[in-house]
Amino acid sequence: MRGGLPGLAVARPITVVMSLSALIVVGVIADREIPVQLLPSGFTPPFMWVDVPTRPAAPADNERLIAKPVEDVLATLPKLERIRAFVGSGSVGFLIQLQGDADVEVAYQQVRDRLDRVQALLPDTVRQIYIWRHNPNDDPVYILGITYPPSTSDPHRTVETQLVRPLERLPGVSRVRIRGARPEKVRIELDDGAARSHGVDLAELVRTLQQDNFTMALGAIEEGNRRVLVRALGRFHDLDDLRALPVRTATGQITLGDVARVRIAPDSDPEIQRLDGAAAVTLMVYKEATANTVAVCATIAQEIEARLDSEGLKGWSGKRFFDQGGYIEGSVEHLKRSALYGGALAVGVLYAFLRSLAMTLVVTLAIPLCLLATVVVLYFLGDSLNLMSMMGLMLSVGMVIDNAIVVLENIDRRRSLASPGEAPASVVQATAAVEGAREVSLAITLATLTTMVVFVPMVLLG
Repeated sequence: MRGGLPGLAVARPITVVMSLSALIVVGVIADREIPVQLLPSGFTPPFMWVDVPTRPAAPADNERLIAKPVEDVLATLPKLERIRAFVGSGSVGFLIQLQGDADVEVAYQQVRDRLDRVQALLPDTVRQIYIWRHNPNDDPVYILGITYPPSTSDPHRTVETQLVRPLERLPGVSRVRIRGARPEKVRIELDDGAARSHGVDLAELVRTLQQDNFTMALGAIEEGNRRVLVRALGRFHDLDDLRALPVRTATGQITLGDVARVRIAPDSDPEIQRLDGAAAVTLMVYKEATANTVAVCATIAQEIEARLDSEGLKGWSGKRFFDQGGYIEGSVEHLKRSALYGGALAVGVLYAFLRSLAMTLVVTLAIPLCLLATVVVLYFLGDSLNLMSMMGLMLSVGMVIDNAIVVLENIDRRRSLASPGEAPASVVQATAAVEGAREVSLAITLATLTTMVVFVPMVLLG
């Protein structure tokens, strides 16, 4: 059709109105359903962290047996900028820094392949090697400090049953971490003097403990029309069973209770956490990658408040340290408020210069329609509404106003050039709208493209 998109809008007004109405409906739905996050996902900094946990040992031995072999294979990574090793008594860590143009996904696979090859050379105490790379979803969205009464016998179990499990059942929550309280375990504390006097072989004792605590399926016994499943039960039921475990020594047979203290107690925690002077634990809540951060944090806050008011946590209190959902809400509201003030100021300036309420309303209506169209595209592309995208939307408002003013001014100029009585007023207005928009379409397209080109380096850097 002659006139392109402006000609179509003039010739088919009902179609245009229905299309815009559909855009408004879909845009409102997309605005309610689109995930809201602090930062966009997909950006991965060029570094990784490798953690090799091991049993407590001398740092010098861990350096010789673990750090050196792993560092030698990691040093062969392509596009490696720097590697640093951190050796401790219970773990060995490696910070891998890559060059800026390195593909972190490919580098992750290369690190995994090299670690799989070197693991056979590491001591038997190394069971698993962990690789960590940065992801915004790896950061907790909600951090809470909780104080508990001194009379609480097992704070970790109470937090696990009363808070962690209910929180993990919430939609959008992936996991919850506890810091400041260790779970209780069965501890076997060997008496060195008694073990030496009886000649206890520690390696043999460890193998005995590993082999005796088991449950094994032995098959089935068929007798007539019955089929009975058989299994061997060799598990310890209580601490007395464990204390009565026979231990072979050079001087004869004794029990485990003769040379060791068997009890239930938590591991020693190197951290001491206090909140307002009282013993406390910290809960760190993580969300799923596609979940709405604001909605998840609001649900977490409601659940925690309800749980702390329950009878099972009487005397417990909580203090919120970090709420990413609240931070996002505040940031988004600030941006929306700034956009509202800027839009109102722009409308006032437009009306002061155009002296036409109709033309001012056209520009004013173009702003929310363009924003809704952008939100629809973001939603169906699987993207999120975050600080970066919000700032981009605010920047685009100025471009929409600039282009709309240019088009309206040219349409008004074409309409003023028409001779009175030359044609009906409706024909003059339609012709002015089509020709006025067509004449400046190339100019505003190029102006918009030049603005977009400025941000191309930022896209390539990402």
